[in-house]
Amino acid sequence: MSTILALVEHDAGVPRKVSLQVLAAARALADDVHAVAFGPGAADAAAALGAHGATTLHTFDDAAVTSYATGPHAVALAAALDASGAGVLLYPADPFLTDIVARTAVRRGAGVITDAVDLTVADDGLVATKAIFGGDMLSQCRVRDGHPAFVGIKANAFAAADDADGEPA
Repeated sequence: MSTILALVEHDAGVPRKVSLQVLAAARALADDVHAVAFGPGAADAAAALGAHGATTLHTFDDAAVTSYATGPHAVALAAALDASGAGVLLYPADPFLTDIVARTAVRRGAGVITDAVDLTVADDGLVATKAIFGGDMLSQCRVRDGHPAFVGIKANAFAAADDADGEPA
């Protein structure tokens, strides 16, 4: 895969654990991993995100993205997708981010897969594995060819890289 965009969460510039897990998943699939972070302190996360594999950080710290209104976040996410050129977006699967991603997906004609526990590449496309029926079965999902793929990563599905040896994003 060429470029993946990872939507990351942070607390005052400190990336959340699940965001580092999303970066680990992205880094396993692509050499060029862009990250996007919203809100005050987003730029302060650059060193930590770069150390965990992000090559570029897109930040949006406008006052409009400090509320729980998802419209401004969706606009900012679309701008990050344009700037990165990514056809794949990985994000922590939580209700607020899923709403932002869903709004962006509708505007982009993208396919959304939520709660992925594994990712692979097959036939030049991303395949997401989901646990279904309380984890009793696994389902493999794929976005139709020609459409961007937005994939929500379930918390603790991927281990955050311990070898944080990258450069600041």
